[in-house]
Amino acid sequence: MRRKVLSVDSTSDGYEAGKLILEAQGGFVLVENNKTVIGIITCRHFVEEILKWKAAPSDMRVRHIMSTPVHMIDSEATVEEAAALMSSKKIRRLPVLKEEKIIGIVLAGDIAKVVASKNPQDLAEKGIVAEDLDLMMA
Repeated sequence: MRRKVLSVDSTSDGYEAGKLILEAQGGFVLVENNKTVIGIITCRHFVEEILKWKAAPSDMRVRHIMSTPVHMIDSEATVEEAAALMSSKKIRRLPVLKEEKIIGIVLAGDIAKVVASKNPQDLAEKGIVAEDLDLMMA
């Protein structure tokens, strides 16, 4: 789990979000409104939205670029529960909550490292298959 999670206010412009995405080690920023997470912007999604609208990043508001909803998981959840949620929702980044506050984020690569050391049959019984892991890593 990565403990450093950057966020941007939903009223900020795309240029500010883009700068933070470059600064972030995971290639994403969370979007907040009144200190509540309401969206996420990944590097890939940022580029796609800017190109789709043929706009300068400074001309777009973060709330128009972000993806929603943001799926999250409790800090007490197991790695298997996190992997299953990421697989079922087809997401590669999963914010981790403790007492309703984000304390970090799990990336697909973090899950893959743990999964690599486990028995594939155990994972299959939980509904996690190799194809799901490939999708998460794409």
